[in-house]
Amino acid sequence: MKKNLLRLGLSLIALFVMVVANAQTYQNEEASVSWPFNDDNYATQYTKSPENGFSLVSVNTGDLKYVAKTSTKTLDKNGSPMVMAGFSPVGSTKAVEWTVKPSKGLTFTPTSISTYVNRFGTDSENGVTVTAKLSDGTSVDLGKFTALRENKTTETDKFSKNENLTNHIVIQLTAEQQAQLTSAEGFTLSCTVGVGSTKQQGFADVHINGLLNGTVQQVEQYTLSAAVSTVGAGTVKVSPAGTVFDAETSITVTATKNFGYKFINWTDANNQVVSTDEAYTFSISTNTALKANFEKINTYALDYKVEGGAKDYMISASPVPTVVEGKNMYEEGTEVTLTASSNDILTFTNWNDGETGAERKIKMNVDQSYTAAYSAKDFIAGWDFYKSAREGRTADFAAEDNDVDQLILRDADGNAYGWLDKSNNAGGYEGKNAAVNWTSKKTKALGETYWQTKVNATAFTDIKVKSSMLYNYNAYETYNVEYSLNGTDWTKVGAINMPGAKAWTDREFTLPSDANNKAEVYIRWIADKTSSIKGATGDNDGISITNIYITGTAQLVNDGKAPVLVNTVPAEGATNASANGKIVLTFDEKVKLTGNAAATLGTQKIEGAVSGKTITFAYKGLNYATAYTFTLAAGSVADLTDNATDQAIVLNFTTKTKPAVTKALYDFIVPTDGDFKAALDAAAKRTDTSKRFRIFIKQGDYKIPADENNKVTGGDGKSYANKAEVYIRWIADKTSSIKGATGDNDGISITNIYITGTAQLVNDGKAPVLVNTVPAEGATNASANGKIVLTFDEKVKLTGNAAATLGTQKIEGAVSGKTITFAYKGLNYATAYTFTLAAGSVADLTDNATDQAIVLNFTTKTKPAVTKALYDFIVPTDGDFKAALDAAAKRTDTSKRFRIFIKQGDYKIPADENNKVTGGDGKSYANPTIYMNTPNVSIIGEGMGNTSLTNTVPNSGQSANVLEGIGKGDVLCLQKGATNTYFQDLKMYSSMGDAKGRDIVLNDQSNKTICKNVNLWAYQDTYVSNNQNGKFYFEDGILRGRTDYLCGKGDVYYNNVELWICEKGGYLAVPSQPKKYGYIFKDCTIKDATEAKDLNGNYTLGRPWGKGTPIALYIDTKMEAIPSAAGWNEMSGGYPKRFAEYNSYTSTGSVVDLKDRKKVYDAYDSKDGDNYVNRRNETTESPILTAEEAAFFTVENIMGQDDDWDPTAATEQASAPTNVRKLVI
Repeated sequence: MKKNLLRLGLSLIALFVMVVANAQTYQNEEASVSWPFNDDNYATQYTKSPENGFSLVSVNTGDLKYVAKTSTKTLDKNGSPMVMAGFSPVGSTKAVEWTVKPSKGLTFTPTSISTYVNRFGTDSENGVTVTAKLSDGTSVDLGKFTALRENKTTETDKFSKNENLTNHIVIQLTAEQQAQLTSAEGFTLSCTVGVGSTKQQGFADVHINGLLNGTVQQVEQYTLSAAVSTVGAGTVKVSPAGTVFDAETSITVTATKNFGYKFINWTDANNQVVSTDEAYTFSISTNTALKANFEKINTYALDYKVEGGAKDYMISASPVPTVVEGKNMYEEGTEVTLTASSNDILTFTNWNDGETGAERKIKMNVDQSYTAAYSAKDFIAGWDFYKSAREGRTADFAAEDNDVDQLILRDADGNAYGWLDKSNNAGGYEGKNAAVNWTSKKTKALGETYWQTKVNATAFTDIKVKSSMLYNYNAYETYNVEYSLNGTDWTKVGAINMPGAKAWTDREFTLPSDANNKAEVYIRWIADKTSSIKGATGDNDGISITNIYITGTAQLVNDGKAPVLVNTVPAEGATNASANGKIVLTFDEKVKLTGNAAATLGTQKIEGAVSGKTITFAYKGLNYATAYTFTLAAGSVADLTDNATDQAIVLNFTTKTKPAVTKALYDFIVPTDGDFKAALDAAAKRTDTSKRFRIFIKQGDYKIPADENNKVTGGDGKSYANKAEVYIRWIADKTSSIKGATGDNDGISITNIYITGTAQLVNDGKAPVLVNTVPAEGATNASANGKIVLTFDEKVKLTGNAAATLGTQKIEGAVSGKTITFAYKGLNYATAYTFTLAAGSVADLTDNATDQAIVLNFTTKTKPAVTKALYDFIVPTDGDFKAALDAAAKRTDTSKRFRIFIKQGDYKIPADENNKVTGGDGKSYANPTIYMNTPNVSIIGEGMGNTSLTNTVPNSGQSANVLEGIGKGDVLCLQKGATNTYFQDLKMYSSMGDAKGRDIVLNDQSNKTICKNVNLWAYQDTYVSNNQNGKFYFEDGILRGRTDYLCGKGDVYYNNVELWICEKGGYLAVPSQPKKYGYIFKDCTIKDATEAKDLNGNYTLGRPWGKGTPIALYIDTKMEAIPSAAGWNEMSGGYPKRFAEYNSYTSTGSVVDLKDRKKVYDAYDSKDGDNYVNRRNETTESPILTAEEAAFFTVENIMGQDDDWDPTAATEQASAPTNVRKLVI
């Protein structure tokens, strides 16, 4: 019996692993957990002390991408370069988390944490946010740090001036933090990974230290094993990591399939299915063995290649293939998009199966092969920088005898230098693959290094050099393109003048004839040191170059024979031609279209484009399964020595049958597989929500039972099973991108929810009855700008025959419930008007219409008399300008206008020593900004030309001012409360001086500001409209600057303003988020205020400060200097809602040509260094306004949009006091 009991006891023990703590008691026992964090086992290698003090130690890296990294400058305890666990934020996870949980019966109080940290290959600032968390949601911010770059020291790092720059984060928690974070449930240390998705942030030697208190209690623990069913089919991950866990610990096991497999389910030790979800969460209550089951699926090879001189990389596949044994493999059913790209010398013509679209979609159900054909024009050498190379780059494309041509970065002494590789694998540079000169100014002075190549042009004449250049960091803004025949004597052939930072500038230049047929032609791109140095300040040369194509005309031999057609796409008699595609004619020699060329497709004329031996004729919109004839007239084609064809080329083909829609199998059939609710549940539970889930409902009348488990309260206050309900939810689309500032909380918000519908209608057979009008019949005080409001006894609508007039003008009505409103503007004062709404215009919602016209007679009120008011404060008689603003702020009744008059003089307002502001150097300075936060103030000078205000800022010498920037060195800030401010006959200017950074004159956070005959004078961000809900008005006066000098939010109307641009290369207007209409310029004049008078063609009208929201419209603009042909520029991945012009004209009255105005913008959601998120082209609305569109943008419509505000009718200000004289101060 005793033996049997012993066996039973042993059997029970075998059911679980039990830890019996010997009643161990701790009182402020020092405890720690540390991870080396320096290899692939970063999550499972750790040391804990005391050993029985913690029941759980885990690391969570989510979908961060891991790679081992070795620091160059940060050393380990042995003095060797430190090895770190590096992570890239490629998905939704933005932080690494280390969690420790004390054993049952204990509490853990964290006292300090530490980790080594580096950033690899990036200049991310403030990227490491350290946070402490508890399981109950408690979160404590412990600091924000800039990780040291792995190849830099704290002295040489870009952010060396940042106090938070470090490679070793050590944080001692305060007593308050320790008390707040003491817990028995676990402590988590979180560190954000604040780098781009292609860069890494490294961690190593991580420590969590603290104190344990309490008595260890006996605890049951269970084992867990998780494995895959088939080796190589996939991987499994256990979170928290481990194999032994406390009872009831919540564990998530995640299965990830490998290529060629699909996940089926999780099964337990008894082969019972426990979950069909890839991520399975459960509470452990017994020893558990789980298996992730996968099923092998078919895979197929996709071979794609090029011919005609192109490179393999000119075809891209999306999604990218998985390469298996050298083959591009895809899983069965994958839809692949192949895209063939062209460049300046190679043009895609067609695929081998006759398809001519550069982009094509392929369903992978068999092995497939495609070849893209290209046609080349005569070229000598070319560099597209797709492949990696840092120096001595051999030409990517080369003609015979040019295959060893090299592009080198060198100096005048012949020393060669490496450059910053920004090829495709390196992420490119500002939208293109490029080479970036990154020579340190300590090594060689700025502009002393230059790119150079040598080509063999023996077989070529008419040599052309095309290239594109850009600067971001400091560089000379102009680079000369020069050539030499001996490498010593150089001749300039052209200049690439870059109009601004981050803007690629393309130029092509023709070499003089003495370069024709020369065996050695040297070409170089060298700084024009008479030009300005531009771009962000840095320690390196920042000039970049790409897309270099050196072309020429190959030596011609007249063989006396016309070109022979050797191939056509589609082929003669083809029956599968595309409905949208190209006709491609390939000849036996290089060709051209003659002046008499004529081509037709059916009855339509079409145009051809020549590339080398090929002519392509693009077409669109043919009918499916229809026969067509293409005809190219005799004499249309000739070779380059003018031997022309004497026969017409005729090609007959039939378009393909319209592709049939593939009928997919259904995923759920009602009622065979279950009821309708079960079908919806199945759809919600599927793993891949990007694939369509198809539900088929067989014929029948299905009454869905109410949900007894989900009650709803009825009108009688009782609860009922939920029926006749409509559920609406706002739920994240997880296929979209995660945006916004990184943080630990969901940041989505919601407001203004209105769920509307049409109430049940009852037809009473009666037409609506008018019960009230505004204005009343016979009224004599109606507004000149207002609304006619008709109110009925029931809900109404306007019928299809509705017609309303006010006087002789037609006006439109807007319905809301029982009311119809007719808005009007610009009526004459003291004038009688008649409003008429035709019979039958109004009906109720069951179509009972009125049978009588509605006629309303009223008279507008007399125009208000202007009251000439005395001034409340005269500067300087009553005090200085600050005293004037103080008096305005202290008045009791702010509804009455307070008038300030400023006598002529130049007033420099001292900075406020009692209100400090932090400069760009981290030091504190007296605040130079004057603030105003009281409404209804008028500030009137004695004259715009003789009365001026400025601020006092510290002198920063030649560099950017330490107080540059919005909100730091502003002259005047109108705060939110300063509504209805009026300026007149006054100049305000920044004392920073030109090119010293953002020198704001007026930072307007208020609403309904009027500037009449005012001069705002600065260089960058002169005027900032800083309220999205604001309306602002300028009339006459001068606005002066160079860079983004009119910028911001809200709606601004510029009426007859002179827009002075003081330096070439700038951007005028940079709107952001409009209230409704954005920046409207009407009857303005753009003036060349540069010293050299070289503005013509060297500026743009603006650039977009935002994505899809900015609006800037120029109407009837006199351009004494015209902008660049593109007219508009790029800005930080933004794109406008509308940038457009109407009737732009020169000083002589001739119309400005708008045909080349910019329509397509290089857009992206975000950018970290050279890494872009969702980069794409955005095409905006037409940059040319129609006459009808332009006519709408009046002061009345724009400024009076929602409240009939008319700034032109603002009360006239009092005249200047008599006997005012200039006071010398």
